[in-house]
Amino acid sequence: MSNKQRDPKLYISIKNKLLAGVAIENIMKEKIIATKVFIINKDGLILAIRRSKTDPLRPLTWDIPGGVIEFGEDPNIGIIRETQEETGIVLKSPKIINVNSLNVNENMHIVRLVYYEIISNRDVILSYEHDLYKWVSKTDFLDLDALKYLKESVKLLP
Repeated sequence: MSNKQRDPKLYISIKNKLLAGVAIENIMKEKIIATKVFIINKDGLILAIRRSKTDPLRPLTWDIPGGVIEFGEDPNIGIIRETQEETGIVLKSPKIINVNSLNVNENMHIVRLVYYEIISNRDVILSYEHDLYKWVSKTDFLDLDALKYLKESVKLLP
């Protein structure tokens, strides 16, 4: 749901759970689905994108396209949307290579889906969220300042 609109069904669901005796702290736990995609060009190089200095979580670190799936969105559609928003690249048929999860704290759990797709077009148009991009080998990706789970996932690429 865009523009922070509230779904009345959500409130009915919460009300019913409260009436059934479910503790509020168990209802309000946040579950997040995040997606990332390794974009591989015809030369076998991976698109690495650097987060801008204004990024609130990991400024000036390397990443791959992706993001959080919107409520009700199919992750396979979400990764295509996120990739186009961040790089201008339109994916056709991304394939999952890794799934893992992370308990951020007692109230937040993230499930991370990692995809890949081989593309023929090398044109990249970065969003404001990123300031640099480069095409790197799998080995060179391991040397970047990137998240550990992405470095583990790059080893699973075909």
